[in-house]
Amino acid sequence: MKVLILGANKITGELAKKLSQRGHEVILVGMDKNVCDKILSEADIEVIVGDYTDLDFLEQNIDIQSADIIIVSTGSDELNVLVSILTKCLGGKRIITLLSDSRVARALRSLGIEVVEFSTTLASLLESIIEGKKEMVDIVEATGTEYKLISYVVSEDDKCVGKKVSELKLPRDVKVIAVFENNELKVDPDSAVIKPGSVLIMLARKDAVKHVKDILRNGAAE
Repeated sequence: MKVLILGANKITGELAKKLSQRGHEVILVGMDKNVCDKILSEADIEVIVGDYTDLDFLEQNIDIQSADIIIVSTGSDELNVLVSILTKCLGGKRIITLLSDSRVARALRSLGIEVVEFSTTLASLLESIIEGKKEMVDIVEATGTEYKLISYVVSEDDKCVGKKVSELKLPRDVKVIAVFENNELKVDPDSAVIKPGSVLIMLARKDAVKHVKDILRNGAAE
């Protein structure tokens, strides 16, 4: 079995060592070269040093789709959420994430991501969005990364109404990952037709966020 581990720390180091000893092919990706070198010296695995929160890095350096299992354990709930969704967007088959926040865990499970809980923010924010209390809100902004999760509540006058998600001319660095409609979560949203009241959950590079509202509201070009 081919196992991809994102996050280099004591937990993932021990896991990588044990999996390798059992005959699995293990690739570990970490940001800290010193930590990665230490793990490499103790385990017969492939180690890649790089920013696993960068979509371009993942696309260019990691064959996400070839991994049978992807383990996400960065030591931060925010990063774990972000990286899990990035790998999901890139075609990860089976993703297992370590989290301490049970409500965030529930949301990730609804996206088809498996969660191992260590212990509410995301669920409560989503509830307020569904109730129409906020038009656009940052759900998760992982410190030190270029990406954040945002949501947008569609109004009747928005030019995106009546279009399929796949027809939206969003920037390359913006990905609609789910749509809420009548309290139903659609996790394969490309074919969903956008309606007033729909809530779009998006992964976006921070410098692209400012364009999203204009595109959804006014139909601006990419």
